[in-house]
Amino acid sequence: MDLALTSDEQDMTGDQADGVNDADVKLTGKSPLRRCIVSREVLDKRELIRFVLDPDGQVVPDLRNRLPGRGLWLKADLATLLAAIKTNAFAKAAKQSAKIPADLRERVAALLYQDVAGLLGLARKSSDLTTGFEKVERDLRANRVAVLIAAKDGAMDGRTKLAWLAGSDVEIWSPLTAVDLAAALGKETAVHVALKHSGIAERLHLACRRLAAFEAADAPIPGKRT
Repeated sequence: MDLALTSDEQDMTGDQADGVNDADVKLTGKSPLRRCIVSREVLDKRELIRFVLDPDGQVVPDLRNRLPGRGLWLKADLATLLAAIKTNAFAKAAKQSAKIPADLRERVAALLYQDVAGLLGLARKSSDLTTGFEKVERDLRANRVAVLIAAKDGAMDGRTKLAWLAGSDVEIWSPLTAVDLAAALGKETAVHVALKHSGIAERLHLACRRLAAFEAADAPIPGKRT
């Protein structure tokens, strides 16, 4: 009998280590649930952000869920992070001293921003991404779009027309300026971008949603063009 753990079973073991009991664990595809250390909600881990403590006990965000150590999970929104910082929920959850960097909020926002730009760069290498108003309009009319990206400083008339064509079935986000959108795609200009249904489109949607939850007028993002 093969006693090796499946990938899902390994994930469940990780859930238990991160403070979720067997009764709480319900798999959503291959993405198990985790408990937010602030709200105590048990959510799909794609809806949360993982933090770990480094060897010096400093809180480090781990958006890619790869760093060693016990995961300390927070619901992916600014209010939850601010609450965790105010009460040092990291120390309570880890049951040890936890040092919170003064710029943790900005670090998280910067990583979320980089995540969006990186996924757009990855998507441009596939056949799932279309740029340019006319090409995007064509794909929208053909119902081939899952995620619509518009530069946040793009002309409102073009954004409005494409949003109307997208209707309620297409996710619409404006995470980057035209300059940053072009840079992420390796183009001279970029204002309108469409992605077909794909794994990258789903990841980009989640990344955009998490970034939107953290952006605020009084929270400048290091390295971000304004």
